[in-house]
Amino acid sequence: MNNIRAEDLGPGIPRHFISRAVLDCGDIASALAILGRTDRASGFHHALGNAAEGRVVSVEAPASGCRANEVECPVAHANHLVDPELAHVEQQVTRSSAFRQQAANEMTTTGETPEAILFHEGETATTSIHRRPSPEEDDYGFTLATAVFRLGPAGIDWRLHKDVENQDVYRGRVGLSA
Repeated sequence: MNNIRAEDLGPGIPRHFISRAVLDCGDIASALAILGRTDRASGFHHALGNAAEGRVVSVEAPASGCRANEVECPVAHANHLVDPELAHVEQQVTRSSAFRQQAANEMTTTGETPEAILFHEGETATTSIHRRPSPEEDDYGFTLATAVFRLGPAGIDWRLHKDVENQDVYRGRVGLSA
């Protein structure tokens, strides 16, 4: 899940409540039904994965719409809407978010490892994928932690990284029950 700065806010169910409800879902269809509700106050981007179904879905869910796309290859998503069907939604796209989206898109096509993409270091904080804000930027956000998930038929392997110097802070495996 990551923040998007869509400006279609309105009265409705807070996005954190919606996100919590998604975590209780047993399958992607149920999660998509919740994310597609029309009474949401705002939204997030969600990366939904279900090892039992063998599916990963990228979902952009601002308050005024919901777009779900099956993920068949490595993809990246920064902090703004990228689906052409949501181009009508006004949003703030910071220089940092635009750079991170473009750089990560390019790196996913070259076969880079997830960590190489996630911890790509540019010359400045604005040109790094891992967010480290600085006073001269237009983006106040920063990366709290980064996780890499690998879904397979037997379960999910996961690794949690704090930053480039603190990779694999936690790791584990969630097996599928029969």
